[in-house]
Amino acid sequence: MDSSRPELPRELALRREAKPISLREIADSTKINICYLEAIESGDFQKLPGGIYTTSYLRQYARAVAYDEDDLIRYYHDRVTRPGAQPVVPAEYSPGR
Repeated sequence: MDSSRPELPRELALRREAKPISLREIADSTKINICYLEAIESGDFQKLPGGIYTTSYLRQYARAVAYDEDDLIRYYHDRVTRPGAQPVVPAEYSPGR
């Protein structure tokens, strides 16, 4: 699947509606706050908590709507990674300090 599709969030919402399953049902079964589910369906990823929480939320949502988890993760990373952005490098570890 092409992770560069800008319409993917809408496709996800349509998949969910076709099941049919409500955001409330997904929220209840996954314990993900409905505002985060809405952010996924709108492609508003900056509203997600970040890190491992976002990855977990995306995977659980993809499972709920029968979508490829890895494709959704790629799509997310394509959207949040900016060209030229520097990765966060942890401070050097010095034992005894």
